[in-house]
Amino acid sequence: MKLNMNNTIWILGILFLSISMTQAQKRSSVSLGNFYVPAKGSVAIFSDHNFQEIGDGLLPGVLATDRSINNGKIVFAKNSGWVNADNYRHIDGYVGVNNDGAFLLPTGDNGIYGPIGVSYAESVDAAYFAVDPSYATTSVVLSNDYTEVPEEGPFNVSLFTSNVDVVTDKEYWMINSDQETKVTLTWNKHSEIEALTQSELGSLTIVGWDGLEWVDIPSSLDVHGVNTRNSELVPGKELSNFFKGSITTDSEIVPNIYKVITLGRLKGDKGQNKNAMAVYPNPVSAGSYITVRYELVKTEKGEIKLYNSNNQLIYSKILNTQKDRIKIPLNKYGRGVFNIAISNENGHTVYKKLIVVDM
Repeated sequence: MKLNMNNTIWILGILFLSISMTQAQKRSSVSLGNFYVPAKGSVAIFSDHNFQEIGDGLLPGVLATDRSINNGKIVFAKNSGWVNADNYRHIDGYVGVNNDGAFLLPTGDNGIYGPIGVSYAESVDAAYFAVDPSYATTSVVLSNDYTEVPEEGPFNVSLFTSNVDVVTDKEYWMINSDQETKVTLTWNKHSEIEALTQSELGSLTIVGWDGLEWVDIPSSLDVHGVNTRNSELVPGKELSNFFKGSITTDSEIVPNIYKVITLGRLKGDKGQNKNAMAVYPNPVSAGSYITVRYELVKTEKGEIKLYNSNNQLIYSKILNTQKDRIKIPLNKYGRGVFNIAISNENGHTVYKKLIVVDM
């Protein structure tokens, strides 16, 4: 990606660039204060940027760009990267990357972190919008100004192809590239995935706006959601669940075919072959136990996990038979809403919600 020198606002002075004193030390940049790239401007980061190392200001961990048709841009140059992005530390606006491998772009919008990943990252830029696509309007960070973004919007979430059941009204991404790449979308609590999928995570899909309606882009749930804390686009430790996870297109796509992309729910289940699970009683009294009846698909090994309302793993057990029933004691846990996940050794996972009430 070739940057226009006349429109480039250099990062030096706003971000601190630590130049190595020896070849063994790696260059790094950190945020020292509020930073905004205006329309047609661009900033190049040639190092590994650490969002956690921040200075003063209203939003010291957030770097921002203009979101208009002539948007500004912050570009990660070849061999650069970043670490420690989250809801309070990300790029609010357009992020570009000039690389030849996989990359997770640290995009966000007004305090909501919504990164997007690509498998082939040369000459790609993207932005995240934590708003209803049907309105396509978000506020400009650090101001009360509002802007419709992007220019092609809004994108009516009630218009979609026959195999799509519903399109989210919580968020969308704009991604620009004429190169073929797989695309990975992430979600968090803002996404309300359990409501979107009606508690059936296997129905989740990626959809793209083709100019007239939302169309399904064949995609598969990532068994382990991507690690959203760095740019490497690798699986994290946690299984994808209703609170946090990721989904990736099944094959490479050309992002420019779609005006924007987001998450949706397919009619029926994405596949006929899936693990089966029944949980009873449900709701259940605290201090009691539940019985889980399960059947794994095409394998005799798997794992069952129980997560509390904070998405913390509180129970796990290896499954060594394809079909069985097990009891899980709840005497260590109080009331609340829990999630049970069963995975086979091929990585296919199903989820059920468990409600625990007072005795």
